[in-house]
Amino acid sequence: MNGADSVTVATQTLDELIQRPLAIPEYQRRYCWGPDQVALLLADIEQQFKPAEAGKPDATPAPLFLGTLILHQETDETTATKDYLVDGQQRCLTLVLLLHALGQSEPAVENLLQAQFTDSQSQQSLAANFAHIKRYLSTEPGIRLQACKQELLKKLQFVVISITSIDQAFAFFDSQNTSGKRLSDFDLLKARHLRAVVSDDSVGIGCSHLWEAYEQQKVGNGQRLAYFLTEQILARTRIRQRGKKVDDLLLVKEFAVQQLKPDLKSTVCSPKTIQLSPPTAVSFYRDWEVGYEAKDGGDAFTFTTQVNVRGQQIAVEERNLTRLPLQLNQPLLGGEQFFFYIGKYTELYKQYFPQDITECEQKNVESAEPTTEHGRLLQLHRLVEQGQGAGYALLIEIWLAMLVFYLDRFAEDERFAAFAALADQYVFSLRISEAPLFRSTVENHFSERHVFADLLQCPSSLQALALIKKLSGKQAQVLEQFGPEKVIKTQKRPVIHRYIKTFKNHYSAGKGAHAEHRSALATVLYSTFFKDEHHA
Repeated sequence: MNGADSVTVATQTLDELIQRPLAIPEYQRRYCWGPDQVALLLADIEQQFKPAEAGKPDATPAPLFLGTLILHQETDETTATKDYLVDGQQRCLTLVLLLHALGQSEPAVENLLQAQFTDSQSQQSLAANFAHIKRYLSTEPGIRLQACKQELLKKLQFVVISITSIDQAFAFFDSQNTSGKRLSDFDLLKARHLRAVVSDDSVGIGCSHLWEAYEQQKVGNGQRLAYFLTEQILARTRIRQRGKKVDDLLLVKEFAVQQLKPDLKSTVCSPKTIQLSPPTAVSFYRDWEVGYEAKDGGDAFTFTTQVNVRGQQIAVEERNLTRLPLQLNQPLLGGEQFFFYIGKYTELYKQYFPQDITECEQKNVESAEPTTEHGRLLQLHRLVEQGQGAGYALLIEIWLAMLVFYLDRFAEDERFAAFAALADQYVFSLRISEAPLFRSTVENHFSERHVFADLLQCPSSLQALALIKKLSGKQAQVLEQFGPEKVIKTQKRPVIHRYIKTFKNHYSAGKGAHAEHRSALATVLYSTFFKDEHHA
């Protein structure tokens, strides 16, 4: 531990707490307490001021303990210290709403009321809960509470852990077991990498906006776009390519901050230059200056690097995240490089699967018909997924990861359509060959065959396509071993029947991607499982 780091633990009343310079860090999660949590908190407080029953002496109740708060104390450029809420945001913001409704105006109340929440969920929850509290204060218990608001400040107590080291604050946070909305490893990624941004402050703000934008979108299975791409597509693909087990994945380790913190960087390193391409690459196109400007039409990053052409330095500018010289499996230093890495592949996914993306607030929205064959395949898989188990969701994830890898490595060349179709045939043939289809069964299949590691070694799209054809051929041999009784039994399983019924036309002659890109596996699937009109 650095000698300057310190940890203090103290019991504080609400009155003492709101005298502190409380603030909400940029990395904190959205405010998402609902009416049930607010009602429970108000009910606990109400018990403190409930009048004594007739005939019984007044008894002074013990203080109401509201759990542990973890504060990260940090001094900014003006030497002013702020106490950032690492754990306890939901409780503190709800209490601030209550104090504001009671007419309190202490510094912490004013500071937290001014906190900026750009997401609509937080804004709606804050407004709804404030209205809920105002209604409560008009009831008999609420009127009684208004008369005792000064006593309220002294009866509510917390254990407050104040820490000057952000890493220690996270460690304490991870070890706590509170009833609040906890930050997951995924949530902590934003926190740690924002702190490692070395470009101008505006770039850090832009990175935060970029992340929040992805948090406000969801994919076809309901998961948030940022989480789906970061963990399920990128992190798991990276670990599979290294031949490791997905169960061993730790997001904060896979995407750890490797570069020095800004306050520890030497003066030799330019704070405005970051590395994008892998550290093993030549300096050509590796070091970039980043600018950011918020615009009405969306946030805009500008990436500039210097290229030596015949002894003359030429500036090269890039504004498209998908064209940045980042590679899916490269080591990452962290900071803004991490956000641009996530941004590149998220934008790539949005470009090739736009119908799979919706805003989180949108419900029951009918998406437009996909214009690409891989888009149509994904749309059908999303429909089938609703009646399947976790194993089928993992098949979708693996197929999409293969396509993202291909697009990143070889772009949308003349073989991409064939690769997408053959990979679909191969991956989803497990829905038929493996019954029941467990997540562990799927992971073991691709791990034992080193599929992702072998794809990584393919020097061209021709070799990548050949690899998928080879794997498909072996899977065809497995299905050819199915006898008539096993075929009928397999076809009658409800989850398999639904898959066969949905994809029958894609294997029929002259229809769909699988008819166009016929393989030995597609022939076996169609002739053995899909051709029967009973499943039409």
